[in-house]
This record gives sequence, structure tokens and C-alpha cells, in this order.
Amino acid sequence: MKPEPNSLKDRYRNLISPEMRAKLWYARRRLKQSLDVRNAKVRIAGRCVVCDGNNLGRYTNPVVARIPYQFLNCRDCDYIFVLPPTDAKTIYEEHTIPDLGVEEWNNHYLALINKHAEAKGKLLEIGFGTASFLKLAHDDGWEVYGADLSTPQVEHARNNLHLPNISLGTIEELAYPDEFFDVVAGFNFLEHVPDPRQSLAEIRRILKPGGLLALMCPNIAGVFHWLMPELLGANDPLQITWVPPHHLSYFNKTNLRLLVDSCGFVVEEDASDLMSCLWEQFEPQLGEEATDRKLAELKAEISSSSLTKGDARVAGFREQIKQLTIERMTWAMLKDFMELEPLLGAEVGTLLISRKPT
Repeated sequence: MKPEPNSLKDRYRNLISPEMRAKLWYARRRLKQSLDVRNAKVRIAGRCVVCDGNNLGRYTNPVVARIPYQFLNCRDCDYIFVLPPTDAKTIYEEHTIPDLGVEEWNNHYLALINKHAEAKGKLLEIGFGTASFLKLAHDDGWEVYGADLSTPQVEHARNNLHLPNISLGTIEELAYPDEFFDVVAGFNFLEHVPDPRQSLAEIRRILKPGGLLALMCPNIAGVFHWLMPELLGANDPLQITWVPPHHLSYFNKTNLRLLVDSCGFVVEEDASDLMSCLWEQFEPQLGEEATDRKLAELKAEISSSSLTKGDARVAGFREQIKQLTIERMTWAMLKDFMELEPLLGAEVGTLLISRKPT
């Protein structure tokens, strides 16, 4: 006597013959192939938001292949983007950014703006995070405004830093008046939005004629972004390169400048050589002081372990040793990158100062 089927799989096998199961499998495979072809046709029919080309295709690499998002790239200008774009508001509503202490890059941003600005007037920062740049600009005499999607960060800017004109929402929702700002700044902003061309068009609308756009985005062609996936892959402790749904666009220096130009701005300065200082933000996490402390703690933990020396201890502490080693290696590389990137012109970020024509 055959046993009673005890699972849906058993019932499926008993009810449907092997021949019919084979037909169903091939039918499902054909359906999947047809959907893949249809999706490919949609991609081919689409147009690049940077160069307006239609030479689009699937993008992958060993890291992207493990991520459950579809990446496309324009084979004409190398712009890479995630499809479909997501609603940023749902991602960042409760988002917080840790205090990074003294942020040298903010001094660079403000010095460049002051260098190119005709006078200190109204300055808007989009996606202000900790609002440390806005605080610096406010103290320097600018009339600052800030827009962010994170409720905690908006409350921090208002209640802790006592900054004026802080708003929750996208710039499209906030609907600032035409030609209202002397400067609009977006540092690590444009790569997060679903339609970067639309965002730049809105910025152009709210900027005065002759107003400045200060824009900084990650440079996907930077040393770190092409080297670290090859070296460490999933073991990269920073995980800042391929990060959907937070980063939806992946620019290099050339296509970011092409996009800015085509949206009606005139680039006055590429100051990307200043952006290698961004690596300093990871020193509290990965620097020698932090990892020396972790090493001392690990040695004490191993010394007091009840595990027998040899294989048992190695197995018990293998992952901690691996993680500490990776962190120490990474910081050594980042210190080298801070020196190599400006020489190569392959910095971690692209910083452009542009002007709306009069």
C-alpha cells in the first residue's frame, strides 16, 4: 500500500503524470523567456536621461549579480541606473546620519561657493543630513534653507541647531518660488532621486539667473568603486558602491557633467580633487585607534576563552579575526587612496560648481 501523500509536492506528483509535469515545465520556461524578451524590448525602446540615447541594456558585475534589483546602463555614455526607480520618501522618512565630527569637506564646499558667488544671499541645501554644512553656511552669513525627507534630521536641524527655513519634503513638493535662490547645493543628493533630469530642471527653475549649483555625487569610476568589488566583493566593510534602493543613479565624471550641461547649466569648476578627504569619515570606524582597540579586546576575549587552543579556538574566533583583518586592510587602502585619487583624477566623488546663465 502506498503511503498517504504528506505534502503538496507529493500530491502534485500523484495527481499529475511525469509527461504532463514536463509539458508544464516547458510552458513555464517559454513564458519566462517571452517575458525576458518583452522586458528587453522595453529597455531598448527607452531613452537615457543623460544623453537621450536609446542604446540601453542590462548591466551586471559579480557584486550586482547578487543584488535583487535590475541595473541598466547606457552604452553610449556609461550612465548606470536602477529600474524601476523607487519612492525615496518611504526610504528616508526615519533615516538618520551619524555625527561625523569635524567634516573637512564642508569647508571645501563653502570655500568654493564663496569663491564663485557674487554675494551671500539665499542658499538652499537639498538632502542636508546632519545639517552640518547648513550650520557652517549660516554662521558664515548666508540666509540658509534646507529640504530633507527625514523627520529626525529635520527636527535635529530645527531644534538642536536652531536653523531657520527647514522643511520636510522634496523640492517639487515644497514648490519654492521661481528664481528664488542664489545658491542650490546638493551633496550626495542627485544619485538618490528617481529622475535626475527632472530634479535638475526644478533646481534651474528656483535658481536666480546667474545663481550657483554646487553638486557632489559619487564617482562610479573612482579607484575605490572599481577596485574594492574585485578585491573584497561581499566582504567590503563599507558597502557604499552598489546600494539600491538608496542610490538609483551611478555617474562618472563625464556623464554627470554631460547631464548638468544638457540641463542648462554652465560648469565653472570641477573641484573633484578635493573629495578624497571624504574617506576621513571612516577613521572612527576603521582607523588605527579603533582597530587597535578592537584587537586588544579580541586578544582578551581569546585569552579568557574556555575553548581548547588549536582548532576549537580557531573555529570559535574565525569570523571575528576575519572581520578585524578586513577592517585594518581597508583603512590602509583608504589612506593610500587619499593620495592616489587626486593624482589619477579618479576620486571617490565628483564635485561640480555650475552657474545658471543670466
